[in-house]
Order: sequence, then structure tokens, then C-alpha cells
Amino acid sequence: MRLIMSEQNIKIYKVKSKEDYIKQREKDTGSKNIFLTEIKPEMSRDERLEILIKALQKQGWKIKY
Repeated sequence: MRLIMSEQNIKIYKVKSKEDYIKQREKDTGSKNIFLTEIKPEMSRDERLEILIKALQKQGWKIKY
């Protein structure tokens, strides 16, 4: 499986909590946050990928292998 991202402007948010990040981002973009899934650095690549796939499928994405 391959994920391809187009060129995007990446913005870094300095926050104190996850809730603060969500509020700042929603205010900046003007759209509601649909999902935010925590991925910990100590997780294996496969674990992170599985979490990402499940989060996307929950939002209606169809993943082709």
C-alpha cells in the first residue's frame, strides 16, 4: 500500500493540550475537526499504520491493498 500526499502548506501549532490544538486548528481553518487519533512514537510502523487505516475507514474511506 502507498500513501501519496500532494504538496501542502504545513502549519505548526504550539499548544498545551490536545483540546487546545483542536480549538486553534478549528479557528484557523474554519472547519470542524472530524477525528484526531494519537500515534505514539514507541509504536511499531505496523501498529501506527493499522491505527491510521482504522481511523480512515471509520470516516468512510475505502482502502485498497
